[in-house]
Amino acid sequence: MGRRELLIIVGFFAVGSLLYWWTAPPATESSRFSLGRLVDEIRADIRRDSSDTTFTHAGTIALSGSVAEVRLSGVTGDVLVTGEDRADIAFELLVHSTGPDEATAVEYAKSTALVEDDLGGTLGLRVSYPPEGRQRTEIVMRVPSRLGLRVETQSSSNTSVISDLRAVRLEGTVGETTLERIAGEVSGSHRNGRLTVTGAGSVSLTLQQSRATFADVTGGLALNATRGETRIVGSGGAIEIEQANNELRIEEHDGAIRVSGSGGQVEIVGPRREVEVDVRRAEVEVVLARAVGVTVITTDEPLRLVLEGQPAITLDAVIAGSGEIDAGDVGLTATRGQDQTSLTHAFADPAPTRVVLRNRRDDIVIRKR
Repeated sequence: MGRRELLIIVGFFAVGSLLYWWTAPPATESSRFSLGRLVDEIRADIRRDSSDTTFTHAGTIALSGSVAEVRLSGVTGDVLVTGEDRADIAFELLVHSTGPDEATAVEYAKSTALVEDDLGGTLGLRVSYPPEGRQRTEIVMRVPSRLGLRVETQSSSNTSVISDLRAVRLEGTVGETTLERIAGEVSGSHRNGRLTVTGAGSVSLTLQQSRATFADVTGGLALNATRGETRIVGSGGAIEIEQANNELRIEEHDGAIRVSGSGGQVEIVGPRREVEVDVRRAEVEVVLARAVGVTVITTDEPLRLVLEGQPAITLDAVIAGSGEIDAGDVGLTATRGQDQTSLTHAFADPAPTRVVLRNRRDDIVIRKR
């Protein structure tokens, strides 16, 4: 920009400022800035929340036989829900409330309520808050174990513990969440915190920045995991995982395993059924103790096959482009061609179970555990 253009811009700015000064309405008393008024407003706001107290609402809710699910929303703090052999719902809603004095804070807390909404086969339970003060709530519920639960939490500082129910759906749940002994499906989504599921019929979840552990899931898992950590141990049924920049570890799983996506790490230890991993730019390690069909495809990161004992397999390993096949630990040497490196070997005769390893632009390592 030249000097002439800069002078033109400055001139326009100066003219605009003068026009505003001539045409703007005169400042009123209320529009003038006052440091004293600002201090008074701050003091008034502090006085409005100068007291803090708690109040507990407790009661029971009758249920008809047609209700199959409870939908819980609006709780801003911890959630504890336990399934029992019972016909109604018992609850305790703990309210923390502020106010200008203790008596008013108690009134605000009492005005906070658990509101019921009959949705037919679903009973909606929502926490309603007064406009005054600031409230934080925690809830303890004992419900019939035949019910499913749909729960929504909003704060990463929450702790949710849910157990002994027919099914659970997490609606964008945030924070530390523990689910135990869920007879049917665990579904929905979780983000930004630790998730632990111990004992479930099946799992279908979307995970974002979750540190998730699943154990004793009998009917398989379907996961979409992004930028987190996922561990599956001692479970069964088919696994289907789509992941991005996620660290995945699967241990001693009795079911087919299929993993796709890009980035992160994949570690599969002691699979008992077929394994298929098709990823990009992800480090992969498979620890194999038995003859299980395995296909692993990755790029730009190392791929490792670790043999525990002597599984009766036929190895078929190929690297396209740069990279090396290191199999010295098992006494094998790869063949290098013009644009690929390959290694084929049967560890038993016959060995119909194939282990197929493919990498591009990085190494394949075969070693003993």
